[in-house]
Amino acid sequence: MPIDFPTSPTLGNTITSGNVVWTWNGASWEAASISLYGGFNKLDDISSQFNGSTTSFAIRRGGVAITPYAATNLVISINGVIQEPNIAYTVSGSTITFFEEAPQAGSTFFGVMLGDIGSVATTVYNPLYSLDDISSNFNGSRTQFTISSNSANLTPVAPQHILVSVNGVLQQPVDAYSISGSTITFTEAPLAGSTFFGTMLGNVGTVATVTDGSVTSAKMTATGVTAATYGNATITPVITVDSAGRITSASNTTISAGITTGKSIAMAIVFGG
Repeated sequence: MPIDFPTSPTLGNTITSGNVVWTWNGASWEAASISLYGGFNKLDDISSQFNGSTTSFAIRRGGVAITPYAATNLVISINGVIQEPNIAYTVSGSTITFFEEAPQAGSTFFGVMLGDIGSVATTVYNPLYSLDDISSNFNGSRTQFTISSNSANLTPVAPQHILVSVNGVLQQPVDAYSISGSTITFTEAPLAGSTFFGTMLGNVGTVATVTDGSVTSAKMTATGVTAATYGNATITPVITVDSAGRITSASNTTISAGITTGKSIAMAIVFGG
């Protein structure tokens, strides 16, 4: 579908189309990929490529290659069975590689990339946590288990904060299990021999603090204003500021003859231009 660009864009205007953000730089539209940390992104279906021998596939969304932060940022299902990250598959750049077995022709595929909600930076500050395997404690009668990652207890903010799979079947939060502190309680006790896989989403709603002095000019949108010193004893600077508070133009105007030395001189500033 064609992109509906504005006919009279202003500097810094952005348009989002699929996985691309277009920004008007004053002369043309520039395209850049969206950082996908910060949302739930359904992956393109790759099942048509399954043939029983190919193990590596491109990870795409809307036809555009995307790069997960880690294998644990993906939820992958083949034939309705959730695959365990770093065991069943690994991720390198925009490529997913299945370890255990090449997907067979006719197999179904569903994938989602989970972003880190609320993070602000190039680095993801609150990655997803792969939960420790608790299946060795399943016995058909026990329903409560401790939630941990690398033996450190975790405290999800809600049942929806974690993804839980038992025997490859994704469990419904609240209905199939509840959360209290670092304890998960299953509605029905998992049977001995059942498999377990769990992921806790990053700290939803947290916003990373940008380090002082870390924002460089390369991260800022160019306004078209030439770097220079404007105004002096005989020249008045004329500066235009747009509605977003950005300086969009700057020039000099020579002061007319006849002004008495020592008198104040007003600087012309135009707002909302």
